[in-house]
Amino acid sequence: MFVDQATRRCTIGRARGWRGSKAIGLIRPFDIQERVDFRPVFRYEKYRTEFQQPRRAGAVVLDETPIGAFVELEGPAEAIDRAAMELGFSRNDYVLKNYLVLYMEECRRRGAQPSHMLFPAAKSHLK
Repeated sequence: MFVDQATRRCTIGRARGWRGSKAIGLIRPFDIQERVDFRPVFRYEKYRTEFQQPRRAGAVVLDETPIGAFVELEGPAEAIDRAAMELGFSRNDYVLKNYLVLYMEECRRRGAQPSHMLFPAAKSHLK
């Protein structure tokens, strides 16, 4: 199990698990390609709503994606476990899957050809 000590993330709902990430600042997508020759291989869209309790560590984040809605719990391990319990989940419900893996599994389940996890054009906020 990977847990980033700076940012702890746990996804529960249709998918459950620990996720770790670090913010490194704002950068334009073409700068990534130009500076270090990385190429985009997977794009996904989501609508995110963040919930916090006053005077308590951690956050509950709702991500609405083209393959379903997911709840992520962020914060110290104790805050994640407490929020999971309050929502009716336990550590046994956590899984280690990111959106790429979840999307690929959903495509296999549907018999669809994978590409990018994007909302239909009419719903997309990206042009």
